[in-house]
Amino acid sequence: MTGALDGVTVLEIGDGAVEFTGKLLADLGATVIKLEPHGGARGRTVGPFLDGAGPDRSLWFWAYNANKRSAVLDPRVPEAADALVALARRADVVLDGLGPGTLESHGVTAERLRAANPRLIHTTVTPFGADGPWAGLQGSDLVHLALGGTAAMSGYDDLPGRDSVPSAPSGGQAAHMAGVKTAIGVLLALAARHRGQGGQRVDVAVHDAIATSNEWGVPFWTFQHKEVHRHTARHASSDPTTRRQMFRCRDGKYVVALTLYMNDSMRFGGLVDWMASLGLAADLDGPAYRDVEYRTERMDHVVEVIEHFCGELDSAEVFHGAQARRLPWAPVNDAWDLLSDPHLREDRQVFADLADEVTGATVTYAGAPYHLSATPWELRTRPPRLGEHTAEVLADAGLGPVHTAQLTAQYGRLG
Repeated sequence: MTGALDGVTVLEIGDGAVEFTGKLLADLGATVIKLEPHGGARGRTVGPFLDGAGPDRSLWFWAYNANKRSAVLDPRVPEAADALVALARRADVVLDGLGPGTLESHGVTAERLRAANPRLIHTTVTPFGADGPWAGLQGSDLVHLALGGTAAMSGYDDLPGRDSVPSAPSGGQAAHMAGVKTAIGVLLALAARHRGQGGQRVDVAVHDAIATSNEWGVPFWTFQHKEVHRHTARHASSDPTTRRQMFRCRDGKYVVALTLYMNDSMRFGGLVDWMASLGLAADLDGPAYRDVEYRTERMDHVVEVIEHFCGELDSAEVFHGAQARRLPWAPVNDAWDLLSDPHLREDRQVFADLADEVTGATVTYAGAPYHLSATPWELRTRPPRLGEHTAEVLADAGLGPVHTAQLTAQYGRLG
């Protein structure tokens, strides 16, 4: 089998969102060539490392760059700029994440790329877009989550309203959200080109991607002129909701036991019957609690009974027992829980192992986020060593050993 993007060549230049976009496209079968500066991409310096720091030992880099090739082309070198244009002539997509005007300042302009290849999907990912008053400003993951509204809707409800401290989720959320939306833009542009519309420019701003990804904030303000409040371990809302919905179980793990569905008499009845069978229903099996308004007004007490109930059972019992009664409750898993979950590991193949012949290690990577029956996701090759494919990439672009030698000499002068 071949991937859905088999035959598509992508030039990836930069880190962050474009690196994640390149990974998504590579996993679908595209040939993604990572063009790195002299000394390597920034991600090669980010830990943790396998057996000591080094450009080819970063597990961070490995996570985002399996299935790719690596060629060293530093845009500070004029010969490299010419080589990049030669590569673009034979490519389908360019992912430019270097920042506004960076490639242009080295002579690789949009006009030059378009002239070299009218079918090219020229994609730029910048903090605030290619135009507008903020076009030249810089950003970071935290900056984008703050400016884009995500941090305002994330946090804890131990303090009311605006006194509650906003919280930005970690793990490169801005880059991931922008990376996914960039991949969507590239796929749409490829589909349009397939219909005969030629190449085009795809302009992605990380700020735009974040600002359009906040589920409740914009609709609440648009239609009701209400601001959402930060709520611990649950969705932000314009009105206060039950404060606690996360409880510790007998085995020490926490479960999210949502009370949002307690106005459903059938679900509430199933929960109470379950509790009563274990002698843990307290007074919830009384006739008064069959009335929706009555139990809604006493939801704090209902929560206290649920908390005690969860504390008497293991998290797996709570999870499966609740799901059997159509209650969307679940344990709070850590990384090891995910890696050892047979549903994810064996049934869904959400994680994939790949041997590395250089280090001798077998490494577990994030696996298939979707399943295509005819053109499946595939983990094909380990992350590339720095510049591992430079000679091959230049040769494929019609640039021979002499050009490679010229580049090497110039890189030596960079120090």
